[in-house]
Amino acid sequence: MNASVAHTFWVGLWVWLLAVTTGAAFSPLVADSRFLLEGALGAAAVVLVGVVVRAAGGRRPVVVAAQAAVTLGWLTAAYGAGTGIAGVIPTPDTLERAGALAEATYLHAQRYAAPVPDTAALTATLAALVIVLALVIDVLAAELRWTPALGLVLLAVVMVPATLLEGRSPLLVFVLGAAAYAGLLAVTRNDDGRAWGPRVTAVGSQPQDPVDSAVGHVRASIPAVGIAIGAIAVALVVPLVTPTAGESFLDGAGSGAGSGIGTGLDNPVLDMRRNLRGQSRDVLLTMTEEKDAPRPRYVRLASMQSVGDQGWTLGDRVGAGQQLDDDLPSVPGLNPGVPTTTARYRTAVSPGFETRWLPHVYAPTAVRLEDSSGVEINRSMLDISRLPRLGSFAGASYDVEVMVARPTQADLRTAPASTLTMSSYVDLPSSTPDVVNERAEEVTAGASNAFDRALALQRWFRQDGGFKYSLAQRPGSGMETIEAFLTDDRVGYCEQFATAMAMMARSLGIPSRVSVGFLSGEPARQKGTWVFRGTAMHAWPELYFAGVGWIGFEPTPGGSGYTPPTFAEGSADPQEAPDPSADPTALPTGAASPAPGSAEADAAGDAADGGGSWVPVALVVLGLLTVALAVPAAVRTARRRRRRAAHDDPAAAAEDAWAEVRDTATDHGIGWTEGVSPRTSIAPLRARLDDDPVAREAIDTLVDAVERSRYAPVYEPADLTAAVDHLVGATAAGVTRRQRLGAAVLPRSVLVPAERRVGVREEDEVLSLRE
Repeated sequence: MNASVAHTFWVGLWVWLLAVTTGAAFSPLVADSRFLLEGALGAAAVVLVGVVVRAAGGRRPVVVAAQAAVTLGWLTAAYGAGTGIAGVIPTPDTLERAGALAEATYLHAQRYAAPVPDTAALTATLAALVIVLALVIDVLAAELRWTPALGLVLLAVVMVPATLLEGRSPLLVFVLGAAAYAGLLAVTRNDDGRAWGPRVTAVGSQPQDPVDSAVGHVRASIPAVGIAIGAIAVALVVPLVTPTAGESFLDGAGSGAGSGIGTGLDNPVLDMRRNLRGQSRDVLLTMTEEKDAPRPRYVRLASMQSVGDQGWTLGDRVGAGQQLDDDLPSVPGLNPGVPTTTARYRTAVSPGFETRWLPHVYAPTAVRLEDSSGVEINRSMLDISRLPRLGSFAGASYDVEVMVARPTQADLRTAPASTLTMSSYVDLPSSTPDVVNERAEEVTAGASNAFDRALALQRWFRQDGGFKYSLAQRPGSGMETIEAFLTDDRVGYCEQFATAMAMMARSLGIPSRVSVGFLSGEPARQKGTWVFRGTAMHAWPELYFAGVGWIGFEPTPGGSGYTPPTFAEGSADPQEAPDPSADPTALPTGAASPAPGSAEADAAGDAADGGGSWVPVALVVLGLLTVALAVPAAVRTARRRRRRAAHDDPAAAAEDAWAEVRDTATDHGIGWTEGVSPRTSIAPLRARLDDDPVAREAIDTLVDAVERSRYAPVYEPADLTAAVDHLVGATAAGVTRRQRLGAAVLPRSVLVPAERRVGVREEDEVLSLRE
C-alpha cells in the first residue's frame, strides 16, 4: 500500500468516526437510534468516495464535487420516495419531499418530549444530518486543512442535543467524540505546516521502533489534541460545577423549601415523611372521576431523577420547564402505536395543603387551571409546579385530562435496552454499597429481560425477601440506611422500598427513578369522588422501557392499598391483580398520536415497534476499527508471501529476498539506507548480528547474490530461502518483545514511505564503522 494512500485512508477513517460519534450525541433525543446506523452507512459511502478520488490523484474541486454528488444521490435514493431521476438524481419533487420531512420532524419534535418516539421523517432527518456532517468534516479537515477550526463547528453541533436534554447527555458520547477528534487532529497535523508549526527532524536519526514512532507522533500532537480535549472538558465540567440545589430523599434534612431546583418549590419528600410519620388524617386532596374514568391511584407530586450519597434528589431542573398551556409535552419514550385511553379528573387541593407541586395522575395531556401564572411543566418528568414567589396551589381547583397507556407484558418483555439513551437514569454514586448490585444479581438470576428482572425485584421485596413495613425511623442516614435495609434490618416504609428497588434496577442497567405523591384515596359520599389524606402519601419506583415509557412498580408490602394494579391482555381498564407481585403498576401514561391525514402522519409514517438499538452501530464501529488496525499487518503478510513465491526470473528472486530482509530490519527499527551499495545498506544489520556466525554467512550469501544479479554479465541463480529465513528470525530475536509486537502490528515498512526512512540511528552508525 502506497504511503500516501495509507495516509488518505487513515484520514478518511477518522473523519467517518468523528461524524458518527457527533451524530450519536442526538441518540438520547429519540427512542430509536436506528438513524445512527443508516447515517453511518451513508457517511461511509461519502468518505470512501473521497478516499478513492484522492488516492487516484483527484484535485480538490473534483473530490468535493464527487462527495457532494454521492451525498445527494444517497439521500435521494434512501429518503426521496422515488422522486429522483433513476432514483438518485434529485428533482423539484425531491426538494418538496425534503421540505415535508423537515416539517414533519419539526412538528413531531414539538409534540413530544425526549426521548421522542421514532418516525420515518425523524429517522431520515437525523440520518441526513450524520451524512452531511461527514461531508462537512471531510472537506474542512482533508481538503481545506482546517481541522483545528473544525472543533468549534462540532462543539456547536453537540451543544444542540445537550441543551435540549438539559445537560443530561451521556458522558460516553462526549468521550468518544473527543477521541475521534483527537485522532483526526493527530493524522492531519502534518498536512498544513502553517497550522502546526515547522516540523523538526534530527539529522541522522529515526525512531527506535514503530511503537516509539507512534508515541512520537502523539507527543507532537499534544498541543492540538489538548486544545480539543480541553474545550470538550470545559463543556462537560461547567454544568457540573454550576451551583444548583437538589432535594435529598434520604437525609431528612432541610426546611422543606429550596432554591435552584428548577422553580425552587417545596420539598414533596419532606411533606410525605412528615405526614406519614405523623399519621396525618387531614384531607389534602379531593378528586372526582369524569366520564367513567378509572379510580385515581398513584397521584404524583414530583419525580426524583438523581441519586447521590445522601439518596434521591429532584436534581438540576434549571431551564427544564415550559409554561403551562394547551400544548403540553407528551410522554417521553411512548411510541404512538401503544394503545391508550383517556381519563379526566376534577381535582381540588385543600386550603391547608401548601404545595407548589400540582397533584395529578401521570401523564397529563391537558390542564385547565383558573390561575396558571408562573406555572410550569417539566418536559422530561411532566411534573407541574409554580414559581415560589407566586404562592402555592392551596385551595386551587382544576381539571386534568390524562392518557392511560395499555402496554402488554409482551411489549415490555421485548422492549430494547435503553442504557445509552437513558444513561443518566442508570447512574449510581461511588458510595453505593456493593450489596445493592450483589442482591440485584442474585434475585434476578435466570431472568432474560429487563421486565422479568423488574418483576423478580418486586416479588423479592413483597414476598420472598422477608421484608416488613414499618414507619418507625431506622438508625443511620444515606447509604448506611440502604445497606442495613438490604442486609439485616429489612424493615422500612415506602421510602426505603422505592429507593432500594430503583437503585437495584439501575445496577442492572435498567433506567429508574422514584416518584412521590399519593397512593390511593378513600371513597367520599359522592359517587366517583375520592379523598386523599396525609396517610396516603407514598413513594414508588418507576422503570423505563423503550417504546413504552415509564412504568411504575410497587415493592412496598402491606395492606390492600399497596396491591399493584395490572392489565389483562387487551383489557381497557385496570383490574386488581390476584397475585400482587405478578405485574407492575400500570401508571397512566400516553400521548396523542398524529392525526390521520396530517402533514406529520403523511410524511413520517408509522413508528417502528419497540425501537432500535445502538448495539449494531457499536459492532460496526468496532469491526471497522479492527479492520483498520489489521490492514498494515495484512499488507506486510501479503508482500512476504508474494516474495517467497516461485520466480521465473532469478534476478527478481534475489531482489525479493533482499527486499524482505530490508523490510524486516526496517520493521524492527534497524537502520537501512537506500541509494548506496548493498554492503553499505546492510552494514547496520551486520553489526547487530555480528555475534552470530550463521547470520554473518547468510548476509554474505545474500549480498553476493544481489551484487551478482545487479552487476554481473551472467547471474547464476542461488537458493536464498535458508539465508533469508535465518536473517528474519535472528533480527526478531535480537530486539525486545515490544519491538517485535510493533513490527507485527504496525510494520514501518508499510506505514512509512521509503523516502522518509533516511539515515540510520546513531547506535547503528557507530556499529557500522566496525566493518
